[in-house]
Amino acid sequence: MNQEPKTNTQPQQSLKTMPIPPPPLMSPGPINVPASAPPPPPPPPRQEETKRRNPLLNRWSIILSEAEPHEKEDPGRIRVRLQGEIQGHPNPRFTDGEVIQSSELIGINVDAKTAKTKHTIYDLGEVDPTFLEYVQGLGKQLSDYNFSLRGDKK
Repeated sequence: MNQEPKTNTQPQQSLKTMPIPPPPLMSPGPINVPASAPPPPPPPPRQEETKRRNPLLNRWSIILSEAEPHEKEDPGRIRVRLQGEIQGHPNPRFTDGEVIQSSELIGINVDAKTAKTKHTIYDLGEVDPTFLEYVQGLGKQLSDYNFSLRGDKK
């Protein structure tokens, strides 16, 4: 008896003609991320890119001024204000680097480098050298100017 190997009578498909299934739907983002996956979180900001909490006042000094025309309360009273170069003020009318006068000062902590006015809390940067010279000429230190008005609720 002639023993021939049994062969399959059905024709075999060649690998070249086999259909290739389409790839799964992918997002235009990173490779192999399904379209339904949320985007990866952004990297944390570097220290210098972190937005500061309060506007920064550089080359600051404490000044005395009369009431502004729009101030109706006690127009003859002298006000204590801050003056300096502003950075990062939320009010768009102030541009970075512009020298401003603050509203009335209601507290300052030179050691903590913060000051509070009627409307804004400021971070204090470098003091104005002329103001520092004036203070030292009086035999004082900047910390001698620390104060907070009682009853301050803001």
